[in-house]
Amino acid sequence: GIGGLAFALAAKDTLANLFGSAMIFIDRPFQVGDFVTVGGDVEGIVEEVGFRTTRVRTFYKSVLTVPNANMTTSVIDNYSVRTMRRYKTTLGLTYDTTAEQMTAFCDGLANLIGSMPHMDAENAVVEFSGFGDSALEILVNCFIDTSDYAVEMRTRHNLNLGILVLAESIGVEFAFPTQTLHVDSVAAAKEAS
Repeated sequence: GIGGLAFALAAKDTLANLFGSAMIFIDRPFQVGDFVTVGGDVEGIVEEVGFRTTRVRTFYKSVLTVPNANMTTSVIDNYSVRTMRRYKTTLGLTYDTTAEQMTAFCDGLANLIGSMPHMDAENAVVEFSGFGDSALEILVNCFIDTSDYAVEMRTRHNLNLGILVLAESIGVEFAFPTQTLHVDSVAAAKEAS
């Protein structure tokens, strides 16, 4: 009765994990050493793929043991197979930026991206995209042509430094959230009398 039910449930889980293992080995959604996210809950580097479970080393240096049945029913995002890594940001310049400065900054930034190693200049977007609450907004959307995390971070670092140098050379400043308070002069005059 109860023992048979427990055995059947255990066998069901074991069969599901074995089937999951077979699917992992057939489909190869990842390999040992790949950086993956699984179902939004698991994130890290695959260390071992077994017959029942997969072990993933997190950025906290802990190890998550995930049943292979879960691996086959979850969305797996394998970051290691990306050919490029996206860099997207919105830069905000102060409202005292002139049209000539805006044009020079956007053109200079596009040239900076085009001159840097590991940058995909053909698909880069640098455009004055709008008037924000406290800044003139510039959309920067480009791709770093690498699958190596360390190269990506060094390229981001160099691009960010280049943006700062470019802004200084053109004489533009980055905005930060501000509010201007206008006091009604009529109300102020009534209070004064």
